[in-house]
Amino acid sequence: MSQDASIIIVGAGPVGLLLAHILGKAGVAVTILELAEALPDEPRAVGLDPETLRTLQNLDLLDLLAPDLMYGVTGDYVNANGDFLFKIGSAAPTPLGYPNLVSFNQPGLVKTLAASLTRYPSVTLLYGHKLVDFDQSEGGVRVCARKSTGQEISLAADYLVGCDGGRSTIRAKLGIAMQGESNPQPWLVIDTIEEPYDGQRRFRFFCDPARPGMFLQTPHNNRRWEWMLLPGEDRETFLQDDTIHAILEPFVDVSKVHIYRRRVYDFHSIIADSFQRGRVFLAGDAAHMTPPFAGQGLNSGIRDVTNLGWKLAAVIGGAATPSLLDSYEPERWTHAKQLIDTADMLGRQIQPLDPDAAAQRDAMFFALQSQPNELMAFEANLMNALLERSFSEGFAVDIGKDHMAGRMISQPRVTDTSGKTALLDERLGDGFAIVGYNCDPSDELEEELVTTWLERGVTLLPLDDTGCGKGLALETDSHLADMFAQSDCNMILLRPDRFCMAAFRSDNAADILAQAAAMLDGKE
Repeated sequence: MSQDASIIIVGAGPVGLLLAHILGKAGVAVTILELAEALPDEPRAVGLDPETLRTLQNLDLLDLLAPDLMYGVTGDYVNANGDFLFKIGSAAPTPLGYPNLVSFNQPGLVKTLAASLTRYPSVTLLYGHKLVDFDQSEGGVRVCARKSTGQEISLAADYLVGCDGGRSTIRAKLGIAMQGESNPQPWLVIDTIEEPYDGQRRFRFFCDPARPGMFLQTPHNNRRWEWMLLPGEDRETFLQDDTIHAILEPFVDVSKVHIYRRRVYDFHSIIADSFQRGRVFLAGDAAHMTPPFAGQGLNSGIRDVTNLGWKLAAVIGGAATPSLLDSYEPERWTHAKQLIDTADMLGRQIQPLDPDAAAQRDAMFFALQSQPNELMAFEANLMNALLERSFSEGFAVDIGKDHMAGRMISQPRVTDTSGKTALLDERLGDGFAIVGYNCDPSDELEEELVTTWLERGVTLLPLDDTGCGKGLALETDSHLADMFAQSDCNMILLRPDRFCMAAFRSDNAADILAQAAAMLDGKE
């Protein structure tokens, strides 16, 4: 089949655009089909997590996006009386190098992501193109699209990725069902600009049975408000100024607030039965929809394309066989479901309308507060699905036999011999890397083995926290050092998405790395 592109992406939201960046940076030919004639100007998502920020870092996008990002956001959950219940995270960097929450402006982010695609001559973004149909064969995928003028075009590619949202045409045409439930009560979502802005960087969830709600402050004097509609309340009524003003008046001077967006949404906790059929993949809302209580809807979609993007690039570039792509669903499905479950659990804390149930919840948290270690453990456990990232089935050697295999490594600060400090990923390169902990892989591995992996484009990187001066010095008490302490290895093979593909020592390196090579070559 004659190809017009290696990959066709349907949907130019943040997820589709970031996939195009990942592929474009690798030199892969990409065509993006976007139904709209221009980028949407709606601030749907408002929070980015550390893993998303790490992806943006590795695509050299954080500086470009800086005007639309707000760091230092902290917040809490309070009851009807305003009494503190619990919090999630802090403004301090997590082991991944970034804080738990950075609020952002989605229209600005999308605009920058789209505009900066011009750095990649292999990427084409087509507005006003509606997917009509597609079919796939052993040789590739053919897509029929209709321009806004009515003209139909046919495009061929190796693979097709549906980033086309919750009402995904691609998912529907594949006949893939969704499982899960929808939130029983709709929510009013309001976006405002405040003058003057109070300068605070915070969020708050109101766990009030009279009306659960939340706010999150975002860049450019903006604030996101979300409020539950109670049973029997009319959607249209809650879109009126009088109703919105009455809700906001206890918190802000509404005469100094400009309301520029209002919507009533139904939140969903649903996930596709499958993320892949042959040469066609689903990502983002096309694959799963998460209620907003953990701020993971968009972030989960970005995890999808961070996982899928390097694999597609490796297959297209000949560095791996197509069997690599079969690991996308098992690596992503379970974690996406965990995030949905985490959001549902938080929703159960926020949304009870029964005063007695709310009082029982309050009492539980007040009891936890009398035991600080127990409260900290509860709050930390909420973040496990976000920060303790691993998979039990996927593209790694001997998963479960070593603490590191199949696990995302953390990102400490490192210092080179000249005293220059950077986050670890800045020294890892864009591809695979072999990292030695208090050892130099070049010294530990047989010369022939080193040569073989260098020919695969691997970066060799020694890390040191002993003060001996060899390699990059790790920051004191790094989370990565703790990870190695739980491992039986002193070297790891890292994938481009910073997951450990293999963990080994000098005495078993040849065998473990041979297994890794066989997996890349489709021989296992």
